[in-house]
Amino acid sequence: MSNTMHIALPSISCGGCVSAVETALGGLAGVSEFEVSLAEHQAKVTGTAASAAVIKAIEDAGFSAELIKE
Repeated sequence: MSNTMHIALPSISCGGCVSAVETALGGLAGVSEFEVSLAEHQAKVTGTAASAAVIKAIEDAGFSAELIKE
């Protein structure tokens, strides 16, 4: 079953950061859709991937990431 999570990205600061996060998310199994917002410093990720895997992929790309509890 697919779910949507929101991830805080406090360390992104430019379009290059957004591209790097998009590349990390695009290569992650179980991610079907994502949207990265520089203005809001967060990402909306939809798919079957575990939140821990999503956060690890972003951190491996060099950025801090934290699941936003809704």
